[in-house]
Amino acid sequence: MADWVKVAGSLSAISAGSRTTVWGVDRASAVHRYTNYDAGPFINIPGGAE
Repeated sequence: MADWVKVAGSLSAISAGSRTTVWGVDRASAVHRYTNYDAGPFINIPGGAE
């Protein structure tokens, strides 16, 4: 099992389907997807959660 690693940011909720399928929502309801790239681990997805 993989260990959790803290990354910079301020997600208020996450959902993980696998090690590489991770989605998050921040306090402004913006949706982010995990990239597995250390320099920018999450990218913003256009639209938002309601």
